[in-house]
Amino acid sequence: MKKAAVILLSITLILAMIQPTLAQKPGRDFESAPEIDLSTGSASLRGSLTGEFEDNHYYKLVGLSSGMKVNVVAELLGTGEVSGFTTIALYSEKGARLAGSDQALRRGEKIRRELTYTLGWIPGNPSPILYLRIGKSRGALNYTIEITVEKVDDAGSGRDAGMDPSQ
Repeated sequence: MKKAAVILLSITLILAMIQPTLAQKPGRDFESAPEIDLSTGSASLRGSLTGEFEDNHYYKLVGLSSGMKVNVVAELLGTGEVSGFTTIALYSEKGARLAGSDQALRRGEKIRRELTYTLGWIPGNPSPILYLRIGKSRGALNYTIEITVEKVDDAGSGRDAGMDPSQ
């Protein structure tokens, strides 16, 4: 009985840590995008674009630094009565599209898309922000997204070329 209580408590604590990211209500635009903190190295998102006028979900990716590679793996499942056109894309703080994929998606069809973007060094912006957009026109879809970040060093030097040499 004591072992079962410990297992149940462990599961509850794990779910409590995971749930805020999974249950994060997406924004409808850049300004309303909720923050997803990637300082821990990863995040998971789930959502659905099913409403007739619900075309986009936005997330604000924070906890980043120069020299990081951002990897986004998305699985999209078509659920609408009609085929739709889907988009998954990464944007800069100023709204410029940096990487993305656009594709038709039929009902019952499942597609997997991977996006990768490596942040450069910008002295005036040591903690850059990216935005993730999942979009559709017509149809409906469910999505599952895994976001991971990794530090990328230049030429095996153990540091990014843009880093302060005193570090």
